[in-house]
Amino acid sequence: MNRKALITILLLLCGVFVVAGLWPFDFHPDNRVMLLREENGLRLAGVGNARSREPFSFSDTLFRNRSFSFEILVRPHQEPLKDVPAMVSVCDVSGIEHLFIGQWRSTLIIRRPERSSPPSKRYREVGVANALHQDRTRLITVTASEQETAVFLDGARARTFPRHSLLPGAVRLTGYLVIGNAHSGRSFWSGDLLGLRIYDRALQDHEVRLHTRGWPKIGIHPPAIEQGVIADYDFDRRDAPLAVNRSGPLPDLVVTHAFQPVHRTMLELPWERGWRLLPDAEDIFINIAGFVPFGFFFSFLLRGTSSLSARHVVLAAVTAGTAFSLAIEITQAYLPMRNSSATDLVCNICGTIIGALVLIKTRYVPEQ
Repeated sequence: MNRKALITILLLLCGVFVVAGLWPFDFHPDNRVMLLREENGLRLAGVGNARSREPFSFSDTLFRNRSFSFEILVRPHQEPLKDVPAMVSVCDVSGIEHLFIGQWRSTLIIRRPERSSPPSKRYREVGVANALHQDRTRLITVTASEQETAVFLDGARARTFPRHSLLPGAVRLTGYLVIGNAHSGRSFWSGDLLGLRIYDRALQDHEVRLHTRGWPKIGIHPPAIEQGVIADYDFDRRDAPLAVNRSGPLPDLVVTHAFQPVHRTMLELPWERGWRLLPDAEDIFINIAGFVPFGFFFSFLLRGTSSLSARHVVLAAVTAGTAFSLAIEITQAYLPMRNSSATDLVCNICGTIIGALVLIKTRYVPEQ
């Protein structure tokens, strides 16, 4: 095979890698969150989120009394199978979700990071099965204290998790309240969020039942004398593009025109993927197999145009494959719909090595 043909093949391979790695080349995708017209609420229909207008102190608001409660009125449009997308999360400026409330299939998922200093990206997770069904409206109440976490569905206590606290350790935290996707566009919740109310105390069972009875008539709003309310978002479309906090110190939520992740992760490590410890075997196979031809043909080109030894041919091929893959992964960190992954980089390097070694073993290349 002549030099021109080898260069053409390599350029085609690089083009395929760029398209596969960076498609759809959108650095500012539309934020697919909108206020409903027929009723108060937010509709999340793809990649997007609503988030606090500015960062705020978790320690001085949500966690100040070492207990809290969330009331969330939701109507899922799907029952996600592969990912665990977030409905509501409390995310610090470094991208750690200190409280995560999401969905997997019909299961409600709640998690928090392991208590450590600095905060960890390893999470503890609990779930409530058969809590969320497609196109069914449900009032979810989560109460948390140092002693336990309790989950209520439409006013009825569904699960209690003794000795499982959602409260963080004794660290001062600052960040955002986020509805929908916090980090990237690969995992998103689809549905309507019709109301969100947050307290800086744990609601009692009778209070949860009282709020639920009033909801069909007045939404999730309890009487005006209710104590401990730090946020009350009713998502009135007249407030667009804001979701105004009607009560308490938490900032308003803003729906931006373009999707903006809270934190961009560069070369994410496999154990930092909160909902899944290891990548899919399919992803690993594709990332290795895709770079095998690159390693093979790049080594073939060097063999025919230089007098390099086998060791130097492999080294040159691996260096080129590493540099090209690294450029793609760094660019992915600035594409909200893609994830920059250290696992993908390592797999691409392994594929390049395999391709170069296949060339060395099948074509004569001097060892020295």
